[in-house]
Amino acid sequence: CSETGSFYSKPTGDLHNVLSWGANPDGSGVNPADFGAGKTFNLANRAGNYAMTGNWTVIGTLVNPSGSQLQINGYTLSLTTLAGTGTLTGSITSSLVIAGTGGGNFGNINFSSGGGILKSFTLNRSGSGGAATIGTALSVYDVLTITSGTLNTGAKLTLKSAATGTARVAPVTGTISGN
Repeated sequence: CSETGSFYSKPTGDLHNVLSWGANPDGSGVNPADFGAGKTFNLANRAGNYAMTGNWTVIGTLVNPSGSQLQINGYTLSLTTLAGTGTLTGSITSSLVIAGTGGGNFGNINFSSGGGILKSFTLNRSGSGGAATIGTALSVYDVLTITSGTLNTGAKLTLKSAATGTARVAPVTGTISGN
């Protein structure tokens, strides 16, 4: 049988490590076996600032509470479901992947003020109604990849080139909507 339930981040530790999560609201208790489907991962116990220290894939639901900031910090964050009204903070070396095979709209992707910067953004959300929406300004400095699903830009997406490279759109096999 597959494990389900809610887990909470501990006050310290690497977010991408299951040992930094527990079943109790203070982060103590049983650790999840993985970041798989059917589980909910609540960012908690760190005063609203959550810094990634490695690449992290969450197939379950990640809850980023109101007023909180998840800092991607030059790593790759891969999500299937994001809940809460907290924001993401990227950088010119950070990557974000919105994935999933069950379709449905991922919803708005919101970045902190000044944190709407990514090296790469990928949408690979297959299934009926697979989509995601850029909720706040986002600048992509390397590559925008739309493999599957619809990316609604809401005129909030900018491709930016720098001395180190030219931003580009990979061959689109999904849909881009907006300017």
